[in-house]
Amino acid sequence: MATVASISPPVVYSLRDLSDAGYGSVDTLRRAIREGRLEAVRVGGRLKVTPETLDAYLRSSAERYTRDGGAR
Repeated sequence: MATVASISPPVVYSLRDLSDAGYGSVDTLRRAIREGRLEAVRVGGRLKVTPETLDAYLRSSAERYTRDGGAR
């Protein structure tokens, strides 16, 4: 008898969800995507962000903030 492997779909977050969680406004997140600082994928015509790319974006932002002396 054959077994069926179960594959769970990847976790992705909408820009609105990220904004509501305090990661910046939707406009700020869109700007980061346009500038290549945040990677996103299109799912059903909407931009979504994976936890891994969000983590990389946050680490990069923290490094930039620290390098600039904490002032922006």
